[in-house]
This record gives sequence, C-alpha cells and structure tokens, in this order.
Amino acid sequence: PPLPMSGEFGHTPVLGNKRHCGCGAVGCLETLVSTSGLLRSFAAARPGATAAWPALVQFIAARGVVPWLAEALDATAIALAGALNVCGLRRVVVTGGLEELPSAVLRYLASAIERGALWARWGRVKVEGAPRRRAAGLAAAGMERLVLPMIENEPGVRNVVKR
Repeated sequence: PPLPMSGEFGHTPVLGNKRHCGCGAVGCLETLVSTSGLLRSFAAARPGATAAWPALVQFIAARGVVPWLAEALDATAIALAGALNVCGLRRVVVTGGLEELPSAVLRYLASAIERGALWARWGRVKVEGAPRRRAAGLAAAGMERLVLPMIENEPGVRNVVKR
C-alpha cells in the first residue's frame, strides 16, 4: 500500500485564473477554493451583497453548486485526480472551507474527482470531509500506518494493539 501522505495542492496553477496568490504566483488553485477565494468569487457573482462566510454557506444551501463554484470545484478535481493518478492513491480527505460547505459541494467534488481518477475505473475513489485538525489527523495517520505496525512486529511484543 502507498505511504500515508498529505499534500499542498493550493499552489497548483489553474489555466485562465488571473488571481494573484500570496506566494507570488498568479493563478494558484488556492485563490479559488480557499475560504477567501470562495468569498471573493461569491462577492463577484453578487455585487453589493454581503460577502460573509455564513451568507455564502446559506446561499449554497439554498441554490446548490452554482456555476462559479462548479468551475472552482472542477479545477480542484483536476489537480486532485492528477495527484491520485501519479501517486497511485484512491482516498482524498478534504478539510478547510470546502468541508464546511453543504454536503452537495463535497458530493460534486467527489464526482468530478472520480471522472479523472484512474482508480475509479476499477473500484472506488473515497472522498470524505474532515474537520480542520491537520496536526491531529497527520499524527493519527502516522501512528496507524508507521508506528503501530512496527510495534506489532517487534520481537517479544505481543498483543500490544488489537485492531
């Protein structure tokens, strides 16, 4: 099985995206799907309306995945499907602003990822949301995949961990 890994996909360039990123580049995915990027798109789509996170969440809950959001999610899916294909992975854990949006957003993203992910042709790509607790999640994944198997296989150690 592949090693547990996490990645920073926010700085993947998106064709046609002219937004300037804090990293100094132009067109980073982060400028579209980060919380501030989503709010910026929301404000551009509704001039004069309140562009606050609760208003955005309520808007998406009422209207679903609108075109500007679909474009951002499609760009995200392309970057993630490419990474899955290169690394041979079939699981994506979404955190941050996207995970905080109504479930229709994660379902749309999962469907878009599956269209581009090689694993989806023979099985299933699992896309799930998780609360933003990056350090805790990384520590748990590392313990489960790396440390616990070493302890279980250590000579003289018996029944330390039952899964």
